Amino acid sequence: MSVYNIEESEKYEVIDKTDEFVKLKVKQLNKGDKIDISIILMANSDKDENVNLQGYATVDGATYFSNEVEISLKNDIVSNLEVLQEGSIKNDYVKNGDNLIYITTIKNNANSNINILTIEDKLPNVLTINKAYIEKQGSTENIENIENNQILKTLIDIKPNEEVKLYVDTSIDTTKAGSDSFANSVKIEADQKEYESNEITYKLSDYNDESRDEINDGEKIDDNKKKMKIMEMVTKIKMMVQMGM
Repeated sequence: MSVYNIEESEKYEVIDKTDEFVKLKVKQLNKGDKIDISIILMANSDKDENVNLQGYATVDGATYFSNEVEISLKNDIVSNLEVLQEGSIKNDYVKNGDNLIYITTIKNNANSNINILTIEDKLPNVLTINKAYIEKQGSTENIENIENNQILKTLIDIKPNEEVKLYVDTSIDTTKAGSDSFANSVKIEADQKEYESNEITYKLSDYNDESRDEINDGEKIDDNKKKMKIMEMVTKIKMMVQMGM
C-alpha cells in the first residue's frame, strides 16, 4: 500500500511525502479545534494482506501517537487477462502473395475495469501490413501508429468480461524472408501487468534456399553475382588440379 493523494486544505501544508510516509505542518490549532486530514491510499499488491496504519503528532517537543488501525486488503482479480491469437490460414504452409490475417482476441476476465491497455505487435519482415484495426463494442477503429512493421495501440476503460479484437491484414513477401519459417505473437500491457498471446508459426512452401548467399548471411544475390561466384569456384578448382593438389 502506498500514498496516492492528500486532500488539500488551508489549515495545513505538506512538508514531505513518500510512498509510505506523509509529513504535514498544521498552521494553527487553537484549543478545542479539530482538523480532519484525508489521505488516499492505493493498494499495490495483488495478494490478500493486512496493513497496519498509525499516525503521530509532535507538539512543542512532545510526541502523541494515534490508535492503530488494521486494514484487510482483498484481491478482487478473479483471473488473468485472456489473449488468444488466430491466423486466417489454417495450413502450416504459406507462399508468396498469400493474404494472411491475424485476429487477436483480448478479454478482461476480472470483475473490475482495466484502466489502460496497450497492444504491441512486432510482425516479421516477411509480412507486409495492408491495414490494422480494433473492433470494440461493435465498432471499428483503424490503427494509424504503424512503423517498422510494428503496431502500437492504447485503449482505455475495458469493462469486465468485455472483448477487444485486433485485426492485422498482411501479405506475404518471400523475397524478404531470412529463413523458411516465421512466427508472430502479440504483447499486451494492462494496468502495468504484462501478458503475451500464443505464438503462431508458418512455413514458406516456396522458400528457395539456393537463391541465398551463405557468405553474406542469407541475403539474396542477383543472377550476375551467382555466375561470377560459380566462375570463381571453377577457376579455383582448375588451379588446384594444375598444381597437383
